[in-house]
Formats: sequence, C-alpha cells, structure tokens
Amino acid sequence: MDTPFMQEGAPVSSAPTPSTPEAPKSVEHHKHQGLSAVLKWALILAMIVVVNVFFASVIQLAYPAPEYTDFCPEKQVYTAPETMEACVAEGGQWTENAAYKEGIKNPSATGYVEPAGYCNPDFTCQKEYDEMRKGYERNVFMVWVALGIILILLSVFIAEMGAISLGFSLGGVVSLIVGTMTYWSDMDAWIRVIVLGVALVALIVLGIRKFKD
Repeated sequence: MDTPFMQEGAPVSSAPTPSTPEAPKSVEHHKHQGLSAVLKWALILAMIVVVNVFFASVIQLAYPAPEYTDFCPEKQVYTAPETMEACVAEGGQWTENAAYKEGIKNPSATGYVEPAGYCNPDFTCQKEYDEMRKGYERNVFMVWVALGIILILLSVFIAEMGAISLGFSLGGVVSLIVGTMTYWSDMDAWIRVIVLGVALVALIVLGIRKFKD
C-alpha cells in the first residue's frame, strides 16, 4: 500500500489559532453606553427642573402676586354693621334675614332677637382682589409662554449640543404647561384652542427633530 505524502511546495495546513474572546470588551462597552445614557437623561431632567424653578423664582421676585390683605385689611377689632345702610356704606353686601320679621311677630321665650340681616364687609374689596388676581395670572401666563418659546427656539440654534439642546426644548414645553395651568380656569375658550394647538405643534416638531434617529 502506498503511503500518502505531501508534495514539495504544497501549503501546510495548520489548526486555527483560537482568538482572544471579545465578549468582555463588548459587555464593558455596553455598560459604558448605558451609563452615558443614564447620565445624559439625568442632566436633561435636572435642566428641566432647574430652569423652570429659576423662572418661577424670578417671576415671583420681579412681579409678586397681589396679597389679599392689601385689598381687605384685617382689623384687630371689628364691629359688624347692623343695618343695610351702614353695611353698604362700608362696601359690604347686605343679606336680609328672612326670620327677622317672624321673630318680631313671635318673639323667642328666651328674649333672643333675630338680626335684621347679615353683612359681608369684604364684598367690594374681594371683587377688586379677584379682578387684580385675574389680571396678574393672565400676565404671568404670557411671561411663561414667552419664556417657553424662547427656550424651544434656543434649543434649535444649539441643536449640535445634544443633551443641552434637548434639555432646553423639553424645559420650554414644561414652561408652556406651567403657564397654561396658572391661567387655565380663567382662559377664554379660543385662547385654550390656540395654546393647545401651539403645544401640539411644538411637541410634534420636537419629536421629529430629536427622535427621528
């Protein structure tokens, strides 16, 4: 039987050399990416909170809210008016007591006499305070909306800055929400439609620009 032999010059086959496993490096890489993502979103959330708290503090300092006691001062000793004329003269609201005349016809055995009516001395000043408060909330709403729009526009100009741009854009959306909440109950229906429309467009544009990848 002929013994097989290798021809001279033929390539000598050899067993493949086992390569160094890449699994540890891959795991380490994924861990690094995960940590970077967590730090990125932590920065974004911190920016959203801090920038809006900063806005609220500046507004409160530069444009303080009206105080109820500035319109209806508290008195240490107060004697309520007992007649309609005296109540109205103080700017109060007089409410007649329906049981007053009945009390005159049928006096109580204990001698208690029903009052002719009741006076709300804060009626006029309460209305003045409510009007001032409504105007204040409208103005604050406009300031919040302006600040929110500025943040969103600023995020467009610094889009290459990644996390900072996203933090500004989301912070601007939160500013719009905060401003709307402060004035929502007194807002006209057509203003609500406009505000919600602007917010919807802003969210759509933000989603397209930031999350298209």
